[in-house]
Amino acid sequence: MATQTFTASTDFTTKGKRLASWHVSQGTGAQTINFRNGSVGGTIIFQVQLVATSSASQAYPQASMPFFPLGLYVEVVGTGFNAGAVDVL
Repeated sequence: MATQTFTASTDFTTKGKRLASWHVSQGTGAQTINFRNGSVGGTIIFQVQLVATSSASQAYPQASMPFFPLGLYVEVVGTGFNAGAVDVL
């Protein structure tokens, strides 16, 4: 498992299909982060909404890691996003 960082929408589809953990940090303004299956047009598996100057994170036990059959695509919607990181297996 290796942490992959991002500061904008990023395609992680070649990195794996299970999400072990994620962390996102927002600067100014509100932000929506979509965790999509396969591509920018793929199904949203889950969404994280952040208020200004906040952060959020989640780590999953092996048995309940979110699964992305076509791989993970992280879509950053809006402006003011600082940075994020995902661990994809």
